[in-house]
Amino acid sequence: MRTRALLNITMNNAVREVMCMENSTLANVLQKQSDAILLLDCRPFLAYNSHHIAKSQNIHCPTILKRRSKGTVSLENIVTCEESRTKLLNGVYKSVVAYDQHTSTCEYDHIPKDCDMELILHSLLQDPLVSADLYFLRGGFDKFSMDFSSLCVGQECEIASAVPMEIIPTTSLAKDCYSDPIFDQGQPVEILPFIYLGSSYHSSRKDMLDALGITSLLNVSTTCPNYFPDDYTYKRIPVDDNSSANISAWFLYATDFIDSVKVSDGRVLVHCQAGISRSATICLAYLMRALHYRLDEAFEFVKSRRRLISPNFNFMSQLLKFESETLPPMTSRDMQSTSTEIYSKSPQKIAVTSPPPTSSSASPLLRQRRRSTGATQSPMRKSRRKSTEDKENHSI
Repeated sequence: MRTRALLNITMNNAVREVMCMENSTLANVLQKQSDAILLLDCRPFLAYNSHHIAKSQNIHCPTILKRRSKGTVSLENIVTCEESRTKLLNGVYKSVVAYDQHTSTCEYDHIPKDCDMELILHSLLQDPLVSADLYFLRGGFDKFSMDFSSLCVGQECEIASAVPMEIIPTTSLAKDCYSDPIFDQGQPVEILPFIYLGSSYHSSRKDMLDALGITSLLNVSTTCPNYFPDDYTYKRIPVDDNSSANISAWFLYATDFIDSVKVSDGRVLVHCQAGISRSATICLAYLMRALHYRLDEAFEFVKSRRRLISPNFNFMSQLLKFESETLPPMTSRDMQSTSTEIYSKSPQKIAVTSPPPTSSSASPLLRQRRRSTGATQSPMRKSRRKSTEDKENHSI
């Protein structure tokens, strides 16, 4: 059953509207005509990474984007996948269905105006280039996952392609995920002018590295080779992508190495096997420490450049702990602006911290580092504090 919602906008003498779709209708479409529907998951990335409806794309709006949107979000920010965006504009997708965690209403005008799903639907509704029918899923993911759990997937499929072939479980699901190595397509993506994120394949392409001006490589793996030791500076962070690896023990070492590349006017490629979990985690940690981004802001910043990133839950937990230990308990509006310093070309030289031991020692190391700098942080923050708008202009 599809329930008509409040009429919203008239374009080309035709009334456009957002409609409500029931679980059974969506399940039927996914089973029979899944190529004709664009499914948008409007929940936070942690919820999406945990479980989501098969073939859905996550479009959680970060705080910065909401503040700058003024009621509408561009199509490029809604559908970040260029292929999917092209299909939508060309009419390949006949319907767009958005869902959140548990919207129970069947009336579009009853959806809270400040939620991500309403912002996305409202933006699509006003885009003259989007002709697809627009729907929201009644009951959200909670209800759909209860009624049609077989049409939902978890994080295992998301990160299967990041695991070396020899340790991927021999299930059909894992094979399907690995069969399309899209993480090797294209070239490394620029996170900041001196940081690039990519895969092991990218690190093996000397022509690609030279074209990007790469001078150093940070290898976040135990198995990926350092292909050109005579031509570039290499550092290795020997961690595996699993539920017990202590990647946080290397956060300070990694960020100091990246800073040392920056001050020498170099560029560093951070990579692991697939550029999805381990190397993405290091890039997130750098943004949190250097730009003082909250984890959700850092995640959206990196995801907007490499949409495949998906740190495993173990790494996400360590990043959350790193956030609580590194950043003060305040809102992002109140945090200091450090983007100008990050992009400057002649900051003070920073020494690279010695590699940590392989045992779990991140917390003592971090506490020691914070004690040594704590006495001077407050005055520095006060002197560097700029307006929120300045931070946004530099970081977006």
